[in-house]
Amino acid sequence: MSDEPRRIWVIEGRSGVEIFFRSTIGFELATEVDIIAMLQRLACRHLAPHEVLNASLRDNDRSYNSLLAISKDTGEGRDLLTTQLDPHYTARSETDRDLPDLDEARPLPRG
Repeated sequence: MSDEPRRIWVIEGRSGVEIFFRSTIGFELATEVDIIAMLQRLACRHLAPHEVLNASLRDNDRSYNSLLAISKDTGEGRDLLTTQLDPHYTARSETDRDLPDLDEARPLPRG
C-alpha cells in the first residue's frame, strides 16, 4: 500500500449554498477533459433542449450561448472547475487525506 495520498475529484451540485449532490471520482478514472464533460452533462439536466443545442454550437455562431461553459481556477496545487448556471456544478481536485470523510462519497438524497 502506498503512502502517497490518492488524488480525487470532488463533484458537487449546488443550488445557492445548498448542496444537493456530491460524489468523488479518482484521478486514475477520469481526466480533466472527462470531468468537464461530466459537469456539462449534469448541467444539461437544468436546460431546455434548444438551450443545450445552442450551447453546443461554436462560440462564433450567433445562436451560441455559454450556458455550458466551464470556468477553471487553479491555486495551491488544486483545481476548481465550475459551470455557469444556478443550480451549478463544481469539481475540485483534492486528496483523500484532505477529505477523508468524502473518500467513499455517494450522491446526497434530494429534498
